[in-house]
Amino acid sequence: MTRRTLIAAVLVPAFLLALIVLQLSIGGNSLPNWISSITIRQGHDPMTYLRVIMIIELSCAMLCFILGRRAVPVAWIALLLICFTAIAEVSAMWSRSEFSDLVAPLCVIAISLGLGIMLAGTSRPEEDARPTRVIRWVTFCVLGLIGVSVIINVPLAPRTFAEGRRLEPPMPNPGAGVAIHTLDVNTWEGLRIDEINLSTFMPDLPVLTAEGRMILVLYNIGCGDCHDFFEVHFSEGYHLPVIAIKIPNADGAVLSTSARTDDVICPTCTFTSLPQGPLWLVRPPVVMLVEDGRILCIEDELHERCLDDA
Repeated sequence: MTRRTLIAAVLVPAFLLALIVLQLSIGGNSLPNWISSITIRQGHDPMTYLRVIMIIELSCAMLCFILGRRAVPVAWIALLLICFTAIAEVSAMWSRSEFSDLVAPLCVIAISLGLGIMLAGTSRPEEDARPTRVIRWVTFCVLGLIGVSVIINVPLAPRTFAEGRRLEPPMPNPGAGVAIHTLDVNTWEGLRIDEINLSTFMPDLPVLTAEGRMILVLYNIGCGDCHDFFEVHFSEGYHLPVIAIKIPNADGAVLSTSARTDDVICPTCTFTSLPQGPLWLVRPPVVMLVEDGRILCIEDELHERCLDDA
């Protein structure tokens, strides 16, 4: 086995399989943030995108291994795709000043470039490359079907820091003596702000919403869906005023170490908050379109419906 064959048919597949193992173990958080943002705009499930990425990686790894000496073009394609994805992720993180999360994509870039340099350094063409036997293609199909079946059906941990679909923030049991308040947002549409129990806890809200057309968003900083929603729709401003209402965690709540602690990105928002202390039972983000104090639209699932009406 020559050096080029070793790199293209062994090392590159091993790298791809290692990425798949990491993605399966990490779950939804292994999906690059820039791809997650695309899923929001397209209205697709981000976990489906992650599974498709793993299937592509598996296909490239198996092709490299099956083709042997002929695997060099496939190895180049796989390395270029991985490197492009990682560079795009670094660019997205850099623009958001998330420097602490750059280690993983930078490592992927370094390994991809290292393998590419070694692959390019062995430019001597291979000779006597025999056709790939039928039995290898049969093996490829059988193992490929098994691998794809595993990737499609294996349960993946949900995303906790970026999400284009519903993600429940951590809601641990409150400590002794902590009040519990339910915000029944599904009954609010058509009502005035001063007619819902939200105004009971935020007496200034009816005044803030009394005149004009605006967007209200209930959010929690530990909610990945909230972060992606604000980043996609409000990070560069919005044509209507936006009031961002934070849902604080209950007193004594012990949150997961994977929950985000930074606030959402919205440079033009007016930020306010529900009172600290109680456990607020509501599923963020909740988006409201309000005009002259009346709720014209409210959504905790199909958020774009209210934005489209705006």
